[in-house]
Amino acid sequence: MSNEPVAPVVRRELPDGRRVLVLPADDAVVLSLVLPTGARDFGTGGAAALELLGSALLDAPVDGAGTGLNSWLRERGAVAEAVVDQESVTLRCRVSVDGLGDCLPVFLTAVARPTLTDARCLVAHRELSELRAAGPSARARASRRLRELLFGSHPLGHSVDGSAELPALDAAQLLTLRQELLAVAAPVVVLACPPSVVPAALELLAGGLPPVAAIGSGTGGRRAPVAEVFSDGGINLRAADGGPRAWVAAGGHAPARTAPEAAAFGVLAEVCGGAEGSLLRRTLYEDFALECTVAAEYLGYGDCGLWQLELELDTEAVALTEAAVREVLELVANGRLPEPSFRAALAAARTAAATEAADPVLRSVRAAVESIDDAPGQGAGERDGGEPGAGDWAGRLARVTAPDVALAAKQVLRTYSVAVV
Repeated sequence: MSNEPVAPVVRRELPDGRRVLVLPADDAVVLSLVLPTGARDFGTGGAAALELLGSALLDAPVDGAGTGLNSWLRERGAVAEAVVDQESVTLRCRVSVDGLGDCLPVFLTAVARPTLTDARCLVAHRELSELRAAGPSARARASRRLRELLFGSHPLGHSVDGSAELPALDAAQLLTLRQELLAVAAPVVVLACPPSVVPAALELLAGGLPPVAAIGSGTGGRRAPVAEVFSDGGINLRAADGGPRAWVAAGGHAPARTAPEAAAFGVLAEVCGGAEGSLLRRTLYEDFALECTVAAEYLGYGDCGLWQLELELDTEAVALTEAAVREVLELVANGRLPEPSFRAALAAARTAAATEAADPVLRSVRAAVESIDDAPGQGAGERDGGEPGAGDWAGRLARVTAPDVALAAKQVLRTYSVAVV
């Protein structure tokens, strides 16, 4: 793991007063427009409608020949994408430094002043329908079931996995949806690029960003779900389709990403993850001779979080594996995590943080959510008592202790649920 300090994110102000978060990148320009609202703010079918909107924007014609935005960009070695998740909608463009002057204005025009037609919307609908034809994977279905168990009717109980029916919206309806997005809050603009091209990129942004009706209050009205106690462990232990392989999703409630204890859940994910140093992985492989895919993660939101463990394994081994998972979590919760295992998990978490910091896209995502958290009325500073560096994930990991991880495991066990598909 590199010990080199990570260059700070710099806030730059445009002539119209809007701020741009600027972070260094080596050889490309990555522009992310992050709207701090997502599927949970648009109802059960919101993710599907937002997914269609993003696809339509990327397919909007940008020249006299009717070439779609992404096709036009690909011809010039650039690419755009639209990402919908629980809390945000992101429109992103990645372009080479040499192509900055040609590609970035076209991307900005396409998303700021889109030319959508009903025919293009039909094309976007057909292409998305074809991609979703197979339906969500077994892994996605298991994760969705876990969310339903943990969060019930709360918006976080619905996964953004393509399970909702794709609506047939025309151009006017999609443009109205876009205006609704912009009316909630101003986009967070994150620019990752080499320092030498920052002035040119900011000049292009100054006149090209989407107009905002008003700087809204964002998503401060969200409320964390009630932490009721659920536990299906030991009950739902047979694959629903009766197949030879099963996906298991297990986990529990976790704190918001701004909470001081959030970093401990990141370390707990490494204790139970798929890396060589994982205590759970070693237990399954060495003590039980089980061959399975293991992955664990902490998903932090602005008001709460989810700690989730996912496994793919033989159906007949599900009961034994779930018992082993619970045993490891209880061992950690009781303060019996071996010191070498704690050090290995902490090192793995810090390595993952360093890898994220070196990736312009991943670092842009974290910079955006930290900026949203720091917005008036919902910021990390207010919730954390103004602690300096509250948004410094790597620094927070460095302060995690073994007792912190034990408390994290206890919290997971309080709402521990298991879903099997």
